[in-house]
Amino acid sequence: MIGVFDSGEGGENAVKHLRRLAPRADIVLFSDRANLPYGTKPEDELVRLTERGIARLSDAGCERVLIACCTASTVHGLLPEAMQGFSIPIIEPTARAATALSRNGKISLIATEATVRSGAFGRELGERLTQAIAAGPLVDWVESGASSGNIPDELGRYLYELAAKIAAAGTDTLILGCTHFAALGEAISLRLQRFTKRKILTVDSSESGALEMLLRYPETGLGDGRLYRI
Repeated sequence: MIGVFDSGEGGENAVKHLRRLAPRADIVLFSDRANLPYGTKPEDELVRLTERGIARLSDAGCERVLIACCTASTVHGLLPEAMQGFSIPIIEPTARAATALSRNGKISLIATEATVRSGAFGRELGERLTQAIAAGPLVDWVESGASSGNIPDELGRYLYELAAKIAAAGTDTLILGCTHFAALGEAISLRLQRFTKRKILTVDSSESGALEMLLRYPETGLGDGRLYRI
């Protein structure tokens, strides 16, 4: 049984991708909305919350846990060794996916403040990471129900300014470095095209994480297709 740990709505996106890739997988989702947002928290608190979330999923019978949160994934190396052994962080597979997609070797990242501050994507991507933009307010918008099909005016202005910054960097690939951001991926891509007149490829971190889980542990895709939210 696969455990999925996230701070909120982004966990639902990870479940969606796991369902698409492995319809028979048994999944337990824990979204820690009580402690949102993760992106503004210090490292020691992130470690504590991530340990607690993984422990809760382990107690629920999960053999493997997908840390479907880039911010929580930044502290994976600080978790107890046993927890590191059965949990999958999503930053490394997301960076690999972006590297494989990029043709000009210039990659942009939007993520929470804590993820950008950690430098985790920079360590994976090196010089390929052209810019890293903290876009934490998007988490609040998504938790409030915003999506690519539901863009309030204030959010629309924010996305336009964000797209202008990304387009100015000359990148051809954008990492959605927070699982919440996938809900706005199409809206961001459309605004980018207005500036670049070409399609900027986007990488959904929760999709990369789901694929990594099933590639490394294919047995987790076998089950009865059950889904529990705890």
